[in-house]
Amino acid sequence: MTPVSIAAVGDIMLGDSPQVFGYGVASAIRSDGGPRLFDAVGKSLREADLTVANLEIVLSRTPAGARFSDRIYRGDPGVAPALRSAGIDVVSVCTNHTMQHGAAAFAEFVACLRDAGLMVAGADMPTLGVSRQVRCERQGVRIAVLAYNFRPIQYTAAPPAWPVPDVSLILGDIEEARGQADVIMVSLHWGDEFISYPSPWQVSTARTLVDAGAAIVVGHHPHIVQGVELYRGGVIAYSLGNFVFDQWQPRLRRSMILHLTVYDPRHIEYRIEPVFIDERYRPVPCAGRQLDEELAYHQALGQLIGHCDDRTYRSDLAARYREFRHEITVHYLTKAWKMKPADLLANVSEIIRRRL
Repeated sequence: MTPVSIAAVGDIMLGDSPQVFGYGVASAIRSDGGPRLFDAVGKSLREADLTVANLEIVLSRTPAGARFSDRIYRGDPGVAPALRSAGIDVVSVCTNHTMQHGAAAFAEFVACLRDAGLMVAGADMPTLGVSRQVRCERQGVRIAVLAYNFRPIQYTAAPPAWPVPDVSLILGDIEEARGQADVIMVSLHWGDEFISYPSPWQVSTARTLVDAGAAIVVGHHPHIVQGVELYRGGVIAYSLGNFVFDQWQPRLRRSMILHLTVYDPRHIEYRIEPVFIDERYRPVPCAGRQLDEELAYHQALGQLIGHCDDRTYRSDLAARYREFRHEITVHYLTKAWKMKPADLLANVSEIIRRRL
């Protein structure tokens, strides 16, 4: 088999988050006069034979509703060509946010991605020309990318465009793909937010997928990078972290590009390229002392894989959520002045409405 190179990155969110509405990613794109998000990493992404990313939200101009939640977490379809020109080939679209603005917005989203030349994985929508997996060929090697969402249904204005997954569904898809692909890559929107290592269930599940024939398993959703491991010749990256996002906490702005060289499905070498999300929400490769520190940090994350039982994991997760809620409170108290008064009022009203 001819060696083939694959790059993978985590969550790309091209709208404004509620906490930074009016000065988040979508606002920065507009004020910068166009999408310049990938200028610093485009060369690295384009060098791979195949680059895979997760798109967190829809790109849609479908008229928004009157609620504040109808205006957040949505980007402009005009940004889609920038993803392709940056070197991204395949995008997974099954996340806890992609049905937030309804079926029409999702259909527009898929159409704009396909028009831009991107392959779309993760949705079972034959009428839109997309399915849970995509197949392509690079250097004569047949590659299948399978995408799934393990997160519970939330932020949805329409039924999910994918089946509720279980391990048996994925195992069946892997078995089917094995007869039609040389390399199988599984992309999972899963895990818990803000914790720097996977749960015992995730470790067991990812390894089961490799045992079944997946060569590569990559995860996203936690908004924070987690460890990477070699397991029986396969590579598992439990969370690639954010790649483009407007969360402000330094630990959530740590990112990475996972570079893989596949010699055969059980002989894969990987390299982590540490990245940091800058003040304009752009991923920028680390250099100098920061590069050394981040490489050491990623190595330490690998030591946390499978290090604790479920009870310890749940206790640590609860602490991370308490920390995040405190950060949100401090952020609103100190940064509220950056929002337009009407947007701030709508934002606070939405928070109260949800909690009531």
